[in-house]
Amino acid sequence: MPQYITHKPRRASDENWVLILLSITVIAVLCMFAVGYLLTSRWNAQEETRTQQRQLDAYLDYTAPKPAPPMPVEFTQAQQIRARLLAHPSVTPGPGFDRPGVQSTGIAIVDAIDDAQAKRR
Repeated sequence: MPQYITHKPRRASDENWVLILLSITVIAVLCMFAVGYLLTSRWNAQEETRTQQRQLDAYLDYTAPKPAPPMPVEFTQAQQIRARLLAHPSVTPGPGFDRPGVQSTGIAIVDAIDDAQAKRR
């Protein structure tokens, strides 16, 4: 009569150990994906906020009222000379009145006339 060898049945603890290890691995991977997703979304939100802040700063800088640049001293003096010449009764502006050197020469002539008239009195 042949003898049958009875195999020992697998222990339940061996199967449980593999399932527990596999479950822990899957849970750890899912947790890493979740943490990665949350961190990435947070970083993207911060980057979006920084981008919007830079755009706002650029807009405010562009739309901020700028102080008018000061007029050069030469321009202010030229305007004073022009006003003085036009206010003088002996000056009649002609077509070349705005050409370079005409007004500076004109003020020298007007000053000479005024000095001569003042000495005569």
